Amino acid sequence: MGGILGLTSDRNLSAHMLHGLAQLAGDPADAYGVALLTPAANASQAPRLRRLGSTEGLDALNQHLRVMDPLSEVNTAIAHTQGRADGAVPNHCLPRFSQGPQALITAPARTAVVFMGPLLNAPELRAVLAQRFYALRSHAESECMAHIIDATHQGDAAQAVQRALALVQGPYALAVLFQGQAQRIIGACSGLPLWLGLGPTFVGLSSDPVAFPAETQQLLRVQDGSLVDIQGLSFQIWGSRGSPRFTAP
Repeated sequence: MGGILGLTSDRNLSAHMLHGLAQLAGDPADAYGVALLTPAANASQAPRLRRLGSTEGLDALNQHLRVMDPLSEVNTAIAHTQGRADGAVPNHCLPRFSQGPQALITAPARTAVVFMGPLLNAPELRAVLAQRFYALRSHAESECMAHIIDATHQGDAAQAVQRALALVQGPYALAVLFQGQAQRIIGACSGLPLWLGLGPTFVGLSSDPVAFPAETQQLLRVQDGSLVDIQGLSFQIWGSRGSPRFTAP
């Protein structure tokens, strides 16, 4: 088993994220990764992307979360869990970052992605990214997608995701965070399930509805080819042709 989860809230998300990952996992010892938008040190700074992971089980990830400072203010996160039966290796389940072209590994992340599905044209996409001076440091499809989204970003995050997905061959479900865009998650799917969950204090996306918090009040199945743009407790669903299908509240 395994899956992806993304939540944004006006409250601390750590307990909800851990609960959701436990529901997605086939075994407590599975591998886990979380990307978080952490609050800035002062009001003049934008939230920063950070990444935590564990190949030693959910308890180990919980310990990593507990020492993170200031955890109590984290309210936007995406996560991925992968079973060892699926060939999990150290760091493979981590959400992948793009720091941009010609960037050092220590540079601030600009995009974070969790991704499910075989990227059937990954060799072609990797060749294009290499020509554009993106450093590919793993074989993970999510890293390839993070760079493709970054490369197509021209000022509008939702349009960047749409442009990137137009280049993808194969079924997928994904969730994306962007540097500095607090309480915003963009998700999409085609050929794989993705659900939108709504609660009194959160909005989220998951590959399986069992991952949502117990107080979820409404579930919506995201249609193939649609894109969901969550901003705080509001969201828009866009059709495959770029037309809005649903907006709330």
